[in-house]
Amino acid sequence: MTDTQRRFVAVNREYCKTYGYDPSELLGNEFTMVVPGEQREAAARLHDEFLFREQGEVTGEWRVVRKDGSIRTILVTVGRLELDDTPYKITTVYDMRGRSLASNLDENQHNALREVNHRVKNHLNSLKHAVPQGNSGWISLSVKSAGTHIEARVSDSGPGLPADYLGQNRETLGMQIVTAIVGQHDGEFYVEDAETSTFLVRLPRLMD
Repeated sequence: MTDTQRRFVAVNREYCKTYGYDPSELLGNEFTMVVPGEQREAAARLHDEFLFREQGEVTGEWRVVRKDGSIRTILVTVGRLELDDTPYKITTVYDMRGRSLASNLDENQHNALREVNHRVKNHLNSLKHAVPQGNSGWISLSVKSAGTHIEARVSDSGPGLPADYLGQNRETLGMQIVTAIVGQHDGEFYVEDAETSTFLVRLPRLMD
C-alpha cells in the first residue's frame, strides 16, 4: 500500500519476496525504487492520477527491478482506499517470471487475482468503518467447532448495529454475496449481538 507521497506504508511477506527486499527496506521509501529507470516517470504519473483523480491505473503487466538488479515481469491489479479522507493505493502483484500474461493466466485465474485485490480492499475498509474516527478499537474473528457445525464470529468495538440491520441491508451487494456463499454451503448467517456488532456464520461440518 502506498500513500500520496508515493511511499510504501504497508507491505506483506509475499510482496517483499517478489522484490527480494525486507519490509524495513521498502517502508517509507518511494515505490519507484522497484521500477526500472525508464518507466519511473510514467509509473509515478499513473500513481498520482489514480489517487487524486481515480483514473489512469489499470490491471496489466509491468517490468520491475529486484534488489539484486534482475528484471521480472509482474501482473498488477490496484485498488483505492480512503482512511480519514486520505487516499491510499493498494497494489496486488503476481510474479510471472518473465513470461507473458497469456501463457500464465487463464480467465479464471485472472478473475481470481482481481478478487484477491477486491477482498484486501474490503478488509481494510472494515477497519475504516468499524471504529469511529480518532478513536482506538479492535476487530475480533473467532472460529470454533460446535457439534455438527463450525461457527465463525466477527465482532468489533464500534458503535453497534440497528436491531434490524440485516433486514435493512439484505439488498446490498455485500450482504447478497455473504448470503449466497453461506447458502451454497447450507449454512446460516445472522447478527448474534447488535451491541457489539457480532455476526455469526454457522456451516455444517464435513463428516467422515
